[in-house]
Amino acid sequence: MFGAERATMPGHGVEDHRVQIPRTLKGGTVADQQSIARGQRRRDGHDKRHGKAERDSASGDDFDRRLDGRGTTESAAMAERLADLGLIPDLVLVSPSARTRETWTAAAPAFPRAAFRVERSLYHAEESTVRELAEAAGEISGTVMIVGHNPGLQDLTIRLLAEGSAPSTLIARAHGAFPPSAAAVFLFDAAGRPSYDGLFFPKD
Repeated sequence: MFGAERATMPGHGVEDHRVQIPRTLKGGTVADQQSIARGQRRRDGHDKRHGKAERDSASGDDFDRRLDGRGTTESAAMAERLADLGLIPDLVLVSPSARTRETWTAAAPAFPRAAFRVERSLYHAEESTVRELAEAAGEISGTVMIVGHNPGLQDLTIRLLAEGSAPSTLIARAHGAFPPSAAAVFLFDAAGRPSYDGLFFPKD
């Protein structure tokens, strides 16, 4: 998803930053076609931040904070947008917090064939932990989506954008904010090198 182009998709409430490339692959992300050699294995990764959550939980514990109405709506809209573009995960790894589990509940109808697993170590995981989990899962599951938290997801998104030679404007955009319900999509070649395929934000 990316490039200098910016479009807001009517009816979805999602800001879409994508590069215009041939869409020849189905059931996964479409990135730089030059990185996909015949017979070369590809792995796709989606990083999705949980939806907007309540400021405080009834218990007072951050772990128990739930989505508010906007968070539920934006999580569903983001999932629908990704599915419309064929960006469909095979496996979803979900942080165990209430807000991330509710994010997946809102998103799941858009991905009816995706398997999911609650991964305890994703709760406020650092960038390196998120990447390790995604890479390990991608070895057997193809396209992996992570539903987690900042700052880990934002830090990982910025790093992968830089490694994938994304435009500086997009890297700056990710530095500025990776808000609730935002999503980033990357393709990894057989050597584990990323190519960025998209950056999506809820409509401001």
